Amino acid sequence: MAFAVDTWGGEWHAEFGPKPGDVVVHEHWAQNASPYRSRRTAQAARIQKLLLVGFIANSCVEATARFGMELGYHVTLVKDATAAFNPEGMTAHG
Repeated sequence: MAFAVDTWGGEWHAEFGPKPGDVVVHEHWAQNASPYRSRRTAQAARIQKLLLVGFIANSCVEATARFGMELGYHVTLVKDATAAFNPEGMTAHG
């Protein structure tokens, strides 16, 4: 299993992990991982930017990015910390 908890690839790199006060979403079971399902909730939490990393770029990561953008967040995808099952899953076609 790739990226399993407590295995190589399943932990934060010491230099790049979340900082105190950062909101981190873990192990969701739907495609959109956003903890803020409405703009009002996000505004109350003073969230303005989403920094996205994760697995299945063309599914979970993309769905979360699109939803965040539609709510008005500034969305950043970190390519070096995002993966897919195959190279095609890392390419946007339009």
